[in-house]
Amino acid sequence: MPAVNASLNLWPLEQEQVWSTLCEFERYPEFIEDVLSVIVEQRNDNEIISSWLVLLNGSKLGWTERDLILPNHRIEFQQIDGDLEAWSGAWSIQRAGKGLSVQLDVQFDLGIPFQTDSFHSIGEQAIRAHSSKMLEGILDRTRRLKLPAVSIEE
Repeated sequence: MPAVNASLNLWPLEQEQVWSTLCEFERYPEFIEDVLSVIVEQRNDNEIISSWLVLLNGSKLGWTERDLILPNHRIEFQQIDGDLEAWSGAWSIQRAGKGLSVQLDVQFDLGIPFQTDSFHSIGEQAIRAHSSKMLEGILDRTRRLKLPAVSIEE
C-alpha cells in the first residue's frame, strides 16, 4: 500500500497549542484550503468518529474515520467507510531540538483493480500535495495566532 510522509518544523512554542489545533478537526475547513467539511459524529476522551469531505486533485472524496487520541501527542486514524479502499495513518507532535515537529503519515489504497505503479505514483503525488496543504494550513493558523513557525519538509 502506498505511503506518504510529510512534516512541519516549528520554532519553540507551546506543544499544547499545536495539539489543540490538531485535535479540532471540525475547524480544519477554516484554515486548510482543500478540506471542505469535517463533521465530528462522536467524541470521547480517546476516540473521535469524524466524516470528511476534501478536494483531492480536483475531485471530491469523502470518508468517515475513527481517530484514536493516544498519549505522547499522537492521533492514529483509519477509514471505516468511504470512497477509498483504505485510508489510515497518524499525526504526531515531537520535540525537535528547541522546537516541535508535526508529522503526518498516510497509507492509502485507491481501490481501483487495474492499479499500476504509475497510477499509484499519481495517487501518491496528489496525496502528498494534499498533505502539504494541510501542513501549510497549520502553519498559516500558527502565524495568525502569532506563534513563530518555520519551513515545511517532506
